[in-house]
Amino acid sequence: MSLSGFMVSKAGPLTLIQDLGRTGHFRQGLTVGGPADRLSFLWANRLCGNRANTTALEITLGGVILEATDCCQIALAGGEAPILINGQPARNWCSHPLGPGDRVEIQAIAQGLRIYLAVHGGFQLAKSFNSTATVVREQVGGLSGEPLKRGDFLAFIPGRGEPDFYLPPAGRPHYVNTTGGLTLLRLVPGWQYQALPRTLRRDLFSRAFSLSREGDRMGIRLEGSPLTGREHVTGNLISEGIVAGTVQIPPSGLPIIMMQDHQTIGGYAKAGTVIAPDLWKLAHLRPGREIRFAPLSSPRARAISRALMGDYEATLPIRA
Repeated sequence: MSLSGFMVSKAGPLTLIQDLGRTGHFRQGLTVGGPADRLSFLWANRLCGNRANTTALEITLGGVILEATDCCQIALAGGEAPILINGQPARNWCSHPLGPGDRVEIQAIAQGLRIYLAVHGGFQLAKSFNSTATVVREQVGGLSGEPLKRGDFLAFIPGRGEPDFYLPPAGRPHYVNTTGGLTLLRLVPGWQYQALPRTLRRDLFSRAFSLSREGDRMGIRLEGSPLTGREHVTGNLISEGIVAGTVQIPPSGLPIIMMQDHQTIGGYAKAGTVIAPDLWKLAHLRPGREIRFAPLSSPRARAISRALMGDYEATLPIRA
């Protein structure tokens, strides 16, 4: 009897198996991982009737072809890309039924950077440290800690789930200025912020930076004019735990923004943390795009995040 699942005919440049990440393992040096754009990941699962933490695919840049060996229901959410099912155009932000032999193609992503593909019931994989999230640097999660490659097989439980649903444009996350212009990243200053030179703090919020090509799921280096006063930032700080969104100030004076696969501790000076909703936008920006930081208080940051997730929970997809 053949197994139920997807055969990977084309894997794309970086396709990773993800759930919401592994927590509680910093003491072992294991980072959280998980989707770079959490909200789109949640929507992909919700559109095909899954729980929030169900294992799905994070597809970066596109170029993926999957062939189903059995009946299932999939859903896609995130960046905009041409999607074909058996050669026919299919909608993003929508769930779709598939039968044995059906072929799903996600072509090059035209807007944004990542798209998420969920299957009803989730992909069936063994967990590593309580999670299926792939962290390539640590070689954990997914299929042996590696990106998908041609010939891989992704098992799922066959059958149909909820009726097909579609999320109209008004309910979708909007990745403002992902194709051009300047994107604002709101930053909550941390406890080290006041110890930074005044000129550096001024520059941090008054200058625009661009994303360098030295960026991945671990962190993104910024380019531009080095921050004034960087030579006065102490170089002997005690290393401490960091989180996704942490903005570090290395000796170069050009900030580094920590992403989902960040290391567990860091010794560079830390200006603060980019709020989660803006970090999800950052996950869709390509090298060369410009960003600017704006200060935000902790209470305001919590209110923004609560409102965003409240909107997510209150938004109802419609029958496709």
